[in-house]
Amino acid sequence: MIQAIKYIILILSSAINLIKDMRKILTIIGVIITFNMGFGQVYIDVGAKGYFGTTWLLQETILNDQDYIHEISLGAGPGFKLGINFNENISLVGEVLYFEFNQKYAINEGDLTWHKHIRMTNIDFPILFRTNSSSGSYFEVGAQYSMLHSISENDMAGDIDVQDNFNQHHWDAVLSFGGYMMGWDNFGISMGFRFAYSFDDIVTDQGEIGSYTHKVSSIPGRKLTTPLTAGLVIEFNYDLGYLATSPCTGRRAFILFN
Repeated sequence: MIQAIKYIILILSSAINLIKDMRKILTIIGVIITFNMGFGQVYIDVGAKGYFGTTWLLQETILNDQDYIHEISLGAGPGFKLGINFNENISLVGEVLYFEFNQKYAINEGDLTWHKHIRMTNIDFPILFRTNSSSGSYFEVGAQYSMLHSISENDMAGDIDVQDNFNQHHWDAVLSFGGYMMGWDNFGISMGFRFAYSFDDIVTDQGEIGSYTHKVSSIPGRKLTTPLTAGLVIEFNYDLGYLATSPCTGRRAFILFN
């Protein structure tokens, strides 16, 4: 499992350059939109989506410690998307997702085994470049800005206030792929897999939250704590309309599909 996680991280590292400088991303987006609005017919699609999968908080010391066991942890959330399609193969997708992230641990300390549960809800804003093939498959890569909406932690001491121990926002690299499932007229359903990984440390230096331990005497060494999600995403898309240019005035107008 650890090797699989490392392999996923290596794949996602190819997208990290997209999130180093947001100004460059916005510049590229602006150039693409300007170019395609001048030379092609741009159409818009909107949709609802859901994301469900495994969630991991990765910390090197804990991953290598047999007394810290990552229990199966799942996350899920709904979202909406807006797609700007420059042609049938290339599009730019913006999304808003409300996602609950969980991490559960079983921690062995002497003769005692106790459990810890960290629950985060994030509001995520992915910006993705998407390619669509003639066979119906798609591939997406891009950046995601995540804002911490709420967080709670529960262990053998009960509920703990950890709001100040986590950074309020972070960036993720996102990679996803999938295919078209079915549809009618302007409506379609797609399904695929998505991976999101943050290269940022989401834990602050306050408290002992980075150790995920109950006893201060057994705090592991300080390492980066980075979130990883991997799961299934389903999209319900509707082709809304397209931008057309008047041959007489050169003005552009948005026209709804029938």
